[in-house]
Amino acid sequence: MKQRSFFDHAFDLTTKHILNRTRSANGETSHQESKVILFSIPFFLLLPLFFQISNGVFKDTSFYFNSGGKLVLLPIPLLAIACCMGIAFLGNLTKARLTMAVILLTSLGMLAATALLSIEHGGVTKSKLILLAQYILPMSALVLGQQYGARPGAMNLMAKAFTLVLVLAVPTQLVSTLTSGLNILSPSLFLFSAYQHLQYIPVIFVGAFLVAIFTLWESHSYRLLLTILAALMGAYVSFSLSILAIVFLISGMVCFSGRAILLRKKGIYASVATLLLISVLACSLASNDSEALKEKLGDYTPSNISLEIDEVRSIITPRNLTERAVYLKFYMEQIVQNSSSFLLGHFEPPDRGRYPSAHNYYVDFIYNFGALAIIPLLSLAGFTAYSVIRNFPKIFISPKTLGIAGVVLFLLLADNMLKVGMRQPYSGLMTFYLWGVLLALLMKLERHKL
Repeated sequence: MKQRSFFDHAFDLTTKHILNRTRSANGETSHQESKVILFSIPFFLLLPLFFQISNGVFKDTSFYFNSGGKLVLLPIPLLAIACCMGIAFLGNLTKARLTMAVILLTSLGMLAATALLSIEHGGVTKSKLILLAQYILPMSALVLGQQYGARPGAMNLMAKAFTLVLVLAVPTQLVSTLTSGLNILSPSLFLFSAYQHLQYIPVIFVGAFLVAIFTLWESHSYRLLLTILAALMGAYVSFSLSILAIVFLISGMVCFSGRAILLRKKGIYASVATLLLISVLACSLASNDSEALKEKLGDYTPSNISLEIDEVRSIITPRNLTERAVYLKFYMEQIVQNSSSFLLGHFEPPDRGRYPSAHNYYVDFIYNFGALAIIPLLSLAGFTAYSVIRNFPKIFISPKTLGIAGVVLFLLLADNMLKVGMRQPYSGLMTFYLWGVLLALLMKLERHKL
């Protein structure tokens, strides 16, 4: 018994010694360690740093990078690793029971639909399995977001982390663009390149900026920095030529300054920041002539970039709304073709050369996995919208909650109605993460603890 007790005691001491390097005696992270972790998670989530299995850090400077379906060439965002590590560090998964249940039910629905279709067609294709991963993996950030949002003081630290990333990334990308002689946003940040920098990153950056300015504006020490950053964001979205990002930024800032004026929360300063942003954006757009853009791309694009003008134009602006309508009509017709296609989806995706995407996350989801599989996700979206409406008087008083609520609703109801951002590694993980944070804040409101 003595020998056994000795080993038990030694094991306990060793375990405590290891845990105490990252945990305090009561099982919770120490205050300082907690702040570092809570700051680091959103910082590395937002940072547009990508890796390739074959080449390491992604440094391709072309406007449209195509991996050709090769996994070793596919740019993988750093935030995919940060998301997994964040879930492990934060622990306390009981705080994320709602989102875990939604992910589980959605995943089971998708797997069941895939299994039933594979029985009918005699196997599962590689493209279907890749599609499964594309949809399921970004959803994991829902759990991280709910874990994160439940932590005291997390919103302020997240806003500060977002501000730091934007202060580092936005001016760097603007300098890279101007020094290259381009009238369109360059993917290069010198040390690395941003993947999908025209299609998806601008909207996410705008969302992060709005979260930061709503949360930190009442802090005097951040007000000047955020005003300068607002002007830089105006230039950034104008160079990106993303209509969604421009509309998102302007509408968000108008709401921000309107609220500040209504509640007498430094409304004059907020109005100055908004007017400065709109002025910079308008001047930048006015000087960005499309013919000049073509000339600059022809003259100044580096020789290692094989890029067609038409290809760039198809990225920076929807080739035209008519084309999008054709895609959407095709997907909708295929969905309602029969009961199986509506409930279970299709065995294979369509020819991507002819119909690359429905340009609508929800329609794309139903086409591939059926209406049954998306019910949990749509239910969560409905619950989120209902909770925001129900608690709106309280939300309006709390700038941090109002900011992230507006951002998440825009991403869910506008951005992903026109794109498939929630299926992409970077924008998908960020959207689901912010959604999870909002859910945690809404649950605090329900418990009157905010």
